Amino acid sequence: MMARKRRRRAALYTFFLVLFAIALLAAAAYGLLMVWTYAEEYEYTRSYHAIDDYLEELNRERWSDGIAEAVAAMPHEAQTDEEIKAFVQDKLSSGVTAVRKGGSETMSVYSLRCGGREIGTVTIEEDTSYRSRIDTTQKPWSWLKWNLYPWKVTGDSFDFNALYNSVEVTVPFNYQVFVNGVQLGSEYIVEKGIPYDNINKEYYSYWNGLPTKVTYRFDHIIGEAQTEIRDGDGQPTVIDPNQGDEQFTTYVSGDELARYTDFAVPFATAYLSYISGAGDPGVRLAELKNYMLEDGTLYNRMYDALDGLSWAHTSYINVDSVFVNSVLELVNGFSEVDLTASASYYYYGKGDQTSTSNLKILVYDDGERLLAEGVELY
Repeated sequence: MMARKRRRRAALYTFFLVLFAIALLAAAAYGLLMVWTYAEEYEYTRSYHAIDDYLEELNRERWSDGIAEAVAAMPHEAQTDEEIKAFVQDKLSSGVTAVRKGGSETMSVYSLRCGGREIGTVTIEEDTSYRSRIDTTQKPWSWLKWNLYPWKVTGDSFDFNALYNSVEVTVPFNYQVFVNGVQLGSEYIVEKGIPYDNINKEYYSYWNGLPTKVTYRFDHIIGEAQTEIRDGDGQPTVIDPNQGDEQFTTYVSGDELARYTDFAVPFATAYLSYISGAGDPGVRLAELKNYMLEDGTLYNRMYDALDGLSWAHTSYINVDSVFVNSVLELVNGFSEVDLTASASYYYYGKGDQTSTSNLKILVYDDGERLLAEGVELY
């Protein structure tokens, strides 16, 4: 009888012990489950998830609403939206990364970088509308000092101004400049009235109407630009940077060149003979007077030099050759004759000498004759 009671108490004790063990295991499992759930929720709320997801999509698409908005705000008159999109996507193909640059406990701003250069920023903030599986208002979770809010992207912005290239070209004033097929208007001229480098700059102070150049500048090219230049007749042309403005200039030729040559040879002979001081200066001046514009700059200079030439030490001079290099028509009947003359002469104390002179003669056409108004030796 006593043995039976003892066995019954042992079985009951074992039963309750098993129940207690099961309860402990259940409590432990529940606790572990809650800790695991918390760990999952905590991991979900790490900010790098939002940034990683954002970058993954950005690098996959290489386009976003923020990029589209930035590109739409960029002037690109000479390029289509599709061309700009293709160029930007190509640039982003090297990959976009993010570096935190500021923020607070509930907000972070990241610098978006591509090719070592910042191209924009993205902002992430805690999503306070999210409802976690863990009630952080209840113990023991309320003892922790942080909330289980995930992060979300709340805005991004881009700046692609660094992609801009500039086109600057200087052309004659009547030329046309096209960038990617779009003609540049006068609003793109940044400098005008530029003298030709093969025309004496002093002439520009004398007369209006001389040919000039203008400089166009276009700053709204994203990537490479195709520039086309057309001449005054609208024909495509190529400017050689190694040549001067002679390439834009039409010089006198044919019969008109022969007319100027017929004037230049006797003029150069009379001019060089006079300024050498050989012979009678008065006689030499009378010969030269036939080729000079009366009361012109050269005319007055030669008369002023008359007295000084009587002291010259040249006994004779012979102009051996005169070659007209070019004749450039200017305005108001004036032209510039460029010539080279060779002369031999005898100079007291030095004997027989030879010399080569380069002259630019400002010539006036009165309709009947050609007359020299000025001479520049160079």
